[in-house]
Formats: sequence, structure tokens, C-alpha cells
Amino acid sequence: MAEVPTVNELLRGIAATRARVRDDGEVGRRDSVVVYAKGEIETILLGSLRKYPVLPSGRRDFEIRDGAGRLVTVPDFTWPDVRLAVFCDGFSYHRYTLAQDARKRNWLTAFGWAYFTFWAVQIKLEPDLCAKQVARLYRYRRLIPGLWKREDQS
Repeated sequence: MAEVPTVNELLRGIAATRARVRDDGEVGRRDSVVVYAKGEIETILLGSLRKYPVLPSGRRDFEIRDGAGRLVTVPDFTWPDVRLAVFCDGFSYHRYTLAQDARKRNWLTAFGWAYFTFWAVQIKLEPDLCAKQVARLYRYRRLIPGLWKREDQS
């Protein structure tokens, strides 16, 4: 049985990962959107998500746009058919963008999307619990097809 790492060990691992990327984590730009390195936490969660047969593969980096075609946000995993998104947030970057993240995620809620925000430490400590929550909500939202489709996304 594998030992569960302590919070301090996890934080040291996050700091080491951050040191391997530029200070701001930026690796490039795509259509005026900053692209950040994908890494360990997304891979860990993906492994746990794959354990649930009810859950089809989520779309990676799916661009959610408003009715005018403007980019709203790009979740780490998305199931557009049921308007479900998952964000894997690392504290080293997202501590600076909490207000902007909240604005984008409030938009999602206003237009029928459900989303989860999992922090890196949570994913590392309980990846299967995170995946179980996603699978449960996906299954629930599949029960009422069409309810999540909204035309007005301005």
C-alpha cells in the first residue's frame, strides 16, 4: 500500500514543479490567450477519471465562447454535451487570478454550466474522490438531456 504524502511534501513537490517552469508559468500564446504548461495534477486527475466507465473522455482545453464568439474560459476537462467543466488550479498561478477566475466561472453558471474547481493539493491527496464527484454530476446531468442547452450566451 502506497504511503500518503504529507501536505508539506506535496507543497515541496509543487514548488519544485513550479521551479521547472518560467516564474509565471507561461509557455506561449494562442489567439491572444496565454497558454500554461499542463502537468502533473491534470495527469493525476485524468488517471482517476478513467476509472469511471459512466464518464466518457472529457475534452482537454475546450474553448468555451459566448454568443458573440468571444473566448470566456478554457477548462482543463470539459463535457460540452452536459455543460460540465473541470478546472485543475495550482495555487502558484491562480492566487493572482482569483477575481478573474470567479468572473469567468460566474458566467458559466449563468449560462447553465456546472463546474468543479480542484486545487492541486486536493487532486494529489484525493484524486479518486475528485473523479467520483465529476462522474456523479455527469451521470446526473445526463438524466435530463437538453436542459443544459441555452441559445442566449451573450
